[in-house]
Amino acid sequence: MTQAERNEQTCEQFRSALVELLQEKPIARISVRELSEKTNLHRGTFYLHYTDIYALQEDLENKVLEEFRKTLEAHSPEEMAKDILPLIEAVFRFFEEHRQYLTAVMSEHLTIYNRVIEVLRQKCYEDWDHILAHPNKENYGPYFDYLAAGSVGLLTHWLENPERPAEEMAQLTKTLILSGFGVLRT
Repeated sequence: MTQAERNEQTCEQFRSALVELLQEKPIARISVRELSEKTNLHRGTFYLHYTDIYALQEDLENKVLEEFRKTLEAHSPEEMAKDILPLIEAVFRFFEEHRQYLTAVMSEHLTIYNRVIEVLRQKCYEDWDHILAHPNKENYGPYFDYLAAGSVGLLTHWLENPERPAEEMAQLTKTLILSGFGVLRT
């Protein structure tokens, strides 16, 4: 194993421990000592990789957002023009995979929420430009805000009440999204 791989493994241990501790309390009440105990790594090892707990939180947030970007980029505008369900299912699976972290931080830490929304906004605007022959760009902002608020509401509800399968929630989301898509056409 290379040094870079060992460093990444160590950082992953700290990120996982942070996710676990975020289930119990807000980040402001988490100490480096607690993280070190949870990972069985020395505090000095923590400081080799991070300046403080908030730097670790930012690293975790960046990792999650990079995975989210990749999830979105795996779906081309051409695919989405035919059917948006695979993308929506992929988003629900992503949220399901990161359920612990996202439920812990969405209520207290809105930075990740805002960053997820901006990644999604960029993807939607680019895809709409590509998909629509004569787009009504004036409606991009209001329609996206409508989509984002509704979709985040559905995702948040589902993360907190996971009884329904991801595929069923994705289908519901698709139906709701498509009911308003016409406002983007001139």
